[in-house]
Amino acid sequence: MYKMRDEWTDERMDDFRDEVYRRFDDVDKRFDKFEGDVDRRFDDVDKRFDKVEGEIRDLRTEMKSGFDAVNARFDDINARFDGINGSFVGLYRALFIVGGGIVAALLGVIATQI
Repeated sequence: MYKMRDEWTDERMDDFRDEVYRRFDDVDKRFDKFEGDVDRRFDDVDKRFDKVEGEIRDLRTEMKSGFDAVNARFDDINARFDGINGSFVGLYRALFIVGGGIVAALLGVIATQI
């Protein structure tokens, strides 16, 4: 099995540096070969992102109008429940008054019978 060395000599560091430079030179050559193509592709990507951003903006606008419509319907439903709630309060008051009248009448009948 390969045994790693603990030290880097100056010669090994120089070899490493030269190899790194060589590899980056190869990358530079590839970019130089396709320079116009790479720039065009990045332009295409920018255009696609602009299109996606526009679609997201349109989607947000549509969602906002949809949520506004739903909120308006809920406001209408809340107003109806408030109306029903008011009707129940009126009904409870009427029942309380009728019940009180019945109790008063019964007390009057009992008082006249004693």
